[in-house]
Order: sequence, then structure tokens, then C-alpha cells
Amino acid sequence: MNPFRMMFFLFSFRFLRFQKEYQPPPNAHETLISIAKSKIDDLKNVKEEEAILSYPFPDARTKFELLSAAFVEFKHAIPNSILYRIKCIGMLRLY
Repeated sequence: MNPFRMMFFLFSFRFLRFQKEYQPPPNAHETLISIAKSKIDDLKNVKEEEAILSYPFPDARTKFELLSAAFVEFKHAIPNSILYRIKCIGMLRLY
């Protein structure tokens, strides 16, 4: 398939849409940690930041709840093309 035709095909399905520019609030890191602690029971008593950031999502429901709470708090969505790559809280923070 012609590369230009392939590009048109992908754009028509909105796979390669442009992302809005986003500037997170200054306390985004602390807010994300507190959201994670409120949604994941295993993290409520964890004090070490590295342990929280490297903690993988235990299941799809927990990941959904945490991402939903983060969306409400930060007012910024994660596109599906990136969403499936996020496996832990640290990866979410990098996004």
C-alpha cells in the first residue's frame, strides 16, 4: 500500500490525531501518589516513593479506577494508543 494512502487511512480512523498541549499542576506528583494510595489498598501504608511508583496495577478494574480518578483530578485524558502501554504508577507519572 502506498505510504500516503496508509497515512490517510490511519488519520481517517483518528489513530494519529494530535494531542492537546498540557501543563500539569506543580503538585501533580504528590496528587498522583495520594490518588494511588486511595485506590490501591496495598499502598496505603507504603512510605517509600519508589515502591509506589514501581507498583504494577493488580488488575484492569483497579487500573481503570485509578486512571478515572486521575482524569477527574487533572482534567487530562490518556489516548488509547498510549493507555495500553501504562503498566505501573511510575509510567503513568511519566505520561
